[in-house]
Amino acid sequence: MENPIKKKTYDGVTYAKFYKTMKERGEKHMGYFNMIFPRYVPIDLEIVKNVLERHFDYFNESGLYYNEKDDPVSAHLVALGGKKWKTLRAKVSPAFTQAKIKTMFDTTLHCAKQMIHALDYRCTKAIDSKDISSRFTIDVIGSCAFGLECNSFKSTGSEFHQKSKKVFAKPDIIRRIFKITATIFPNLGRALGIKVLAKDVSKFYLDVAQTTFTHRKTNGIKRNDVFQAIMDLGDEITIQEIAAQCFIFFTAGYETTATTLAYCLYELSRDLEIQYRARNEVFWATSKFNGEITYQAVEQMKYLEQIVFETLRKYPPVTFIGRDCVKDYKSPNFDLVLEKGTRVVISIMGIHHDEEYYPDPEKFDPDRFTEENRKKMKPFSYMPFGEGPRMCIGKRFALMEIKTALSVLLKNYSFEVNPSVKHPLSWETFTIILTSKEKIWLDLKRLSA
Repeated sequence: MENPIKKKTYDGVTYAKFYKTMKERGEKHMGYFNMIFPRYVPIDLEIVKNVLERHFDYFNESGLYYNEKDDPVSAHLVALGGKKWKTLRAKVSPAFTQAKIKTMFDTTLHCAKQMIHALDYRCTKAIDSKDISSRFTIDVIGSCAFGLECNSFKSTGSEFHQKSKKVFAKPDIIRRIFKITATIFPNLGRALGIKVLAKDVSKFYLDVAQTTFTHRKTNGIKRNDVFQAIMDLGDEITIQEIAAQCFIFFTAGYETTATTLAYCLYELSRDLEIQYRARNEVFWATSKFNGEITYQAVEQMKYLEQIVFETLRKYPPVTFIGRDCVKDYKSPNFDLVLEKGTRVVISIMGIHHDEEYYPDPEKFDPDRFTEENRKKMKPFSYMPFGEGPRMCIGKRFALMEIKTALSVLLKNYSFEVNPSVKHPLSWETFTIILTSKEKIWLDLKRLSA
């Protein structure tokens, strides 16, 4: 591995290269040292299944650093492990049922229509697909998480927008050193008071959570959003826990969904036949509901769903899964013992671009995900939301959000990639999520009513 402070390659790409090299050599797993620390990389999907599901008790820690005392917002569901994670997961899961997601559809659709209204003023020039997607997802999640109007299309100064960008911004060298130190030596990091989040970001989410909680309690207000669902747990959850879960739902949901939507638009703009087919499906589905985009109509858009699935295959926002071995583990497949503390890294990008599972993996082909083809897929060969007990809790919401945005966009516009965009895309080095270095400019054309 490269020097983590001065590296030139995105970690997800590095792990994907490891995976491909070992797979071509017929290996089922590999190990290496990152400085003095052991790393284990499964290649065979049976081993992947063991780590993520069968033998989860040995690998239930994500290995993400958090500091519950000095930075309570960092102690969220994605970072916690062990009993704390299990208890919190059980508390928060009711907020993400299919029934709860359905209640958030109208809010999502309202934000999509605001996006269309904003785009109508920009049709004469190329648009930055990531910028448009980010504004949409901030508005959706701001409303669905906190019940707040972020108005990202009306203002560039939205505080939610600023704080979210700060979380995912490229860290300076000092922040990198602190982060690496805390990740490698978490107990030392906590003893030194190292924080995951900038002080103003943490304070912002705590203040929003406290203000929203007090306002609703005092005025007897109830809304169909994540905050309310978590609030309804009563004394089982603290204001710090509420703030932490809303923070991770907001920031992780904002960035992962925005990048996926941007890459969806990119691929649709490059293949007009796929775009034409998707648009026809949108018109077909909405024709059953007086031409309106409804929750039921979006549910019937199976080809659009295939497009989203294929985008997540080719461009998984989270390109690898990390797990820490919490007790010595004897492999049932090999004469191998993983010692407690060993870091396990599973390359989602490597698996998603494996020719054994996806022939011609660089080709964008939504038909890989027809209902018939999905039944033939090897378990654990497709993991954009992870797998096992720690699988992403917001999967249903993210899919609904992306499909709603795409259906509204396809119903109102045709789009092509601007000639200035270079192919293939290249990736930022220090970002958490798979992020294009270049802006993806699209040329839009308003469809006649």
